[in-house]
Amino acid sequence: MTAVIGVKPGWRWTSGVLRIGETAVDGFTLGPVGTRRANDRMEPDAIYGYTERIGFHLDAIYDRAVEMGHGRPGVAVELPTGPQGGKGHTSVLRAFLITWTVAWFVIGRFDAVPIPADGNGRRHLPENGGTGKLGDYYPTALIRRRPETWTSNETDRNERGRERAAYDVAGHLLTPAAAA
Repeated sequence: MTAVIGVKPGWRWTSGVLRIGETAVDGFTLGPVGTRRANDRMEPDAIYGYTERIGFHLDAIYDRAVEMGHGRPGVAVELPTGPQGGKGHTSVLRAFLITWTVAWFVIGRFDAVPIPADGNGRRHLPENGGTGKLGDYYPTALIRRRPETWTSNETDRNERGRERAAYDVAGHLLTPAAAA
């Protein structure tokens, strides 16, 4: 089976998931950490450190796919949409720029395939044509308690939504159109 990695970039949290077929094998969710306090995403040196930490975690799950005998996995990254929220507020613009910085870092370092943001992580919702049941669309590893063997999840409540989005992003590389 083909191994693929999907990345859902964000200014506050970025997730990556190693997917082999329909199985979510490993993943991470992490945020920027500044010198003044944890998760200080507005501090310039935090952005550089953020991309380096993302690269470290992506290297780890990439290497895991190779060690499992699946060869070099393809990598896909979701492209951010335009700035959303406030009326040109600088924090909205910074969030947009940080998210794009993460996306371009992943594209440049891993030769990742850019994937449009089209409801990734939300296939189960009725407004996206889903049944409303997570289990109909996502493996147990992305619904229930996070597997202990997985890489970091730094979110406050061990949130999984971004990991489901990264899983969907990786899935775009498994479609017949991607193979062509």
